[in-house]
Amino acid sequence: MVGHKYAILTAIGEQHLETFKTLENIKKTKYEIVETLPEDGIAFLNRDDENIMSYTPKNQCRKVYFAIDDTEADYLASDIRIHNKGMTFRVTNKEQTLDAEFETKIVGKHNVYNILAAISVAWEMGVPLNKVQLGVKKIQAVQHRMEIKKGFGNLTVIDDSFNSNPTGSKMALEVLSSMDGFKVLVTPGMVELGEKEYQYNKAFGEYAADACDYVILVGEKQTKPIQDGLREKNYPEQQLFIAKDLNHAISQIQALNRQDAIILLENDLPDNYNE
Repeated sequence: MVGHKYAILTAIGEQHLETFKTLENIKKTKYEIVETLPEDGIAFLNRDDENIMSYTPKNQCRKVYFAIDDTEADYLASDIRIHNKGMTFRVTNKEQTLDAEFETKIVGKHNVYNILAAISVAWEMGVPLNKVQLGVKKIQAVQHRMEIKKGFGNLTVIDDSFNSNPTGSKMALEVLSSMDGFKVLVTPGMVELGEKEYQYNKAFGEYAADACDYVILVGEKQTKPIQDGLREKNYPEQQLFIAKDLNHAISQIQALNRQDAIILLENDLPDNYNE
């Protein structure tokens, strides 16, 4: 195995519960990348993530913390602004050697964390500011991960269809709610969440009720927890559509006939899906 001198932890979540059985097992496994650092290694850790901060590593190597909310972090992102071509944000550090604005084509609070982690590493390694800013500006969206593109008749689409999880889906809704337009969610819900699957999907429905002007759920039985969450928040029935499969959902998007629609595709759905 190749030795490493730097390690980054951006988040620890519960999306692999079926495999690892407990959150503690997930934490321990994720922290292996930190525990195996040499004495002169550096761990870059998200100070806003409670699961990262609740674990105490045995390795005494240096820890550098980055955050959006926790002002005690070594590197802090602020003034986050999202638009239909990406987002901008400011980064400062505790040593007061960095105070600059960054621009990127990708969106989402989780992507701010990812980029902030990379900026922290680059700054600790002495990379010049203009090169860091250019590198951030050149970042391309990973396919199906908060990817902004055109579709369904030149509508703005936020494609977040790869392997949705509780944290990522909430952040995707936050992005959707911050954009100008008629906000539409299309989703079959989240899977592989073990015994908490109903709980997380219901919460997802509650978040969607606050963020969306219209919700298209794919699969009546599959999306029952989301339906329960929407109804818990008294979401209007006339703004909810339950599609039997992907083609049915696409037909409903077109039937809405809203040129100002912004479509969030949350989680993958095979073309042949049918309950």
